[in-house]
Amino acid sequence: MPDGIGLISGGLDSLLAMRLMMEQDLDLLGIVIDTGFSSMFEEDGKSNAYADKPSIAEVARNIGFPLEIIPVHEAYWEMIKNPRHGYGKHINPCLDCRILMLKTATRVMHEKNAAFVFTGEVIGQRPKSQLSHQLKISERESGLEGRLLRPLSAKCLPPTIPEQEGLVKRELLEGIRGRSRKRQLELADRWGLADLSVAGGANCFLIDAGYSARMKDLFRYKGKDHITGTDRALLRVGRHFRLSKSLKFIVSRNEDEHKRLLEIASGLPMLECADVIGAVGVLSGTFTDGDVLRAGELLGRYSKGRKRDSVQVALTQNGNILKSFHVSPERDRQVLDSLLI
Repeated sequence: MPDGIGLISGGLDSLLAMRLMMEQDLDLLGIVIDTGFSSMFEEDGKSNAYADKPSIAEVARNIGFPLEIIPVHEAYWEMIKNPRHGYGKHINPCLDCRILMLKTATRVMHEKNAAFVFTGEVIGQRPKSQLSHQLKISERESGLEGRLLRPLSAKCLPPTIPEQEGLVKRELLEGIRGRSRKRQLELADRWGLADLSVAGGANCFLIDAGYSARMKDLFRYKGKDHITGTDRALLRVGRHFRLSKSLKFIVSRNEDEHKRLLEIASGLPMLECADVIGAVGVLSGTFTDGDVLRAGELLGRYSKGRKRDSVQVALTQNGNILKSFHVSPERDRQVLDSLLI
């Protein structure tokens, strides 16, 4: 039975908070919330999306704390569609995201009969979720009043119940605030954690301008309540072109994306070059014969035949060739940019 539940983002601050709490005589459990919108995980929710980074499970083993990964994909998607506290610069509902994660941690705290939850939050570090008034909102709305500990900023905040009861020694906690990283880097050097973070807050697709533009396009043309799991998975792959109100065309950018598109979009109509090496393109939505020709021109642009007068393109679905035709690859950069989402 753990004393405390640590909310681990994969970033340096949450790892520092865990390591700081490990200095005390406590049983601790780390949890990672898999939202479905994090580059820490591939679409399967298990494997690491960073080829050059250790997985979060490997990081936990290295530091020496037990870890559980908790998926909340559907609940998170419902939150994204209508965040109570709104979006940030892009389509990032940071405060609502924090509240959902803390509510999940609250549930785990009760299930494990733990005494408190702790995070790596630092007062004033993130303008969309870590200003003082936002910290109070997330604590209140998550049902954690008095039992939410922020070890890195604890000395700048009122004592929590576990501190008041003597379970947690306040004198061993930190008093960091603001956007400077000096103290965090000192602690990271002390404990050898500098190279162990797995992106943290920056692993969220929703703060990426390109990804957010594609999500907003889906909201506009398909409607929030009609977007499928496949639609959401496709947002992570390829170049996206808006060909009409009812049609989006997605073109792979490399061999890995080629394979992923074939997996994600299985059953959807696709375009492939028949006489040259090229990308694969997925037709997402309803289309006309004219739309297919336009998509073929775009696909030709991203093939080895881009400088040819024409390339042969096949329209397929479920492995069956529906039609084959020749098109001239699109070379006009302005046209490409006007269609690119």
